[in-house]
Amino acid sequence: MNRAIILVFVISILFQSCVRIEKQISNVLLESRISDLDKTLLELEKEVFLMGSFLLKKDGKILYNKTFGSQFIPENININPDNIKYRIGSITKTFTSVMIHKAIEADYIQYETTLASFFPQIKNSEIITISDMLYHRCGIYNYTNMHDLIEWSESY
Repeated sequence: MNRAIILVFVISILFQSCVRIEKQISNVLLESRISDLDKTLLELEKEVFLMGSFLLKKDGKILYNKTFGSQFIPENININPDNIKYRIGSITKTFTSVMIHKAIEADYIQYETTLASFFPQIKNSEIITISDMLYHRCGIYNYTNMHDLIEWSESY
C-alpha cells in the first residue's frame, strides 16, 4: 500500500515536471517565431517601405505589438501607435472574400445562399445571393454615398 502511494506521488511529480518543461519549450519556440516575425517585418520595412501596425495576441495576452513605417511619408513622421487611425478602405473586401470562400469550402454556405438566410428583414434579401454580394451587384445602399458621411463616421 505504501509503495503504491509513493509510486503515485512520484508519477505525479514527474508529470508536473513534464508539463513545466513542455510549457518552457513551447514558450521558447513561440519567442523564436516572434523574433523571426520581427526580423522579417523589419526587413520588409527597409526593402519595400512596409507601413502599418501589427498586433499578435494569444489568450488575451499581447505577444507582439509594433508599428512600422511612416504616418506621413513626405515628412517621414513615424507612426505613433497611441493615436494612429487607419483608413482601411477596400482592404476589408479581401478579408470578407477569404472568409466567405472558407465558409463555402466548409459547406456552411453556397454561392446561391440568399441574404434572407441571415437577414430576412433586409429588403429583397430573398433574391440577393452570396454571389451577388461578392460581385457588388446586390443593390444594397452604399453608405459611402451619404452626404454627411464624414460627420457620421466621426461620431463613432
